[in-house]
Amino acid sequence: MERLMKSVNITHRCFNKYHATRLKDYGIGGHQMIYIVRNCRHPGMKQDLLSKHISVNKSNVTRQLAALEKDGFIERKPSMEDKRSVLVYPTA
Repeated sequence: MERLMKSVNITHRCFNKYHATRLKDYGIGGHQMIYIVRNCRHPGMKQDLLSKHISVNKSNVTRQLAALEKDGFIERKPSMEDKRSVLVYPTA
């Protein structure tokens, strides 16, 4: 099992490195791609649900979304139904 997990980890790092080189011109890191892809597939998703879908800590999701919002890739809006929730939308 340990060997399998090591292989998965190496594959994941290579995947991120490949995407980082391909997306470098756009100012996106390889690790940020999953946020953009998931958000484009599910626009208006709650930020905490996004955290669960990609299995990342909520604070890390908040940090990455703040960086993507600053660079103009996404926008976050408060939910009209639940003021504690934040909805994430892709930009054009």
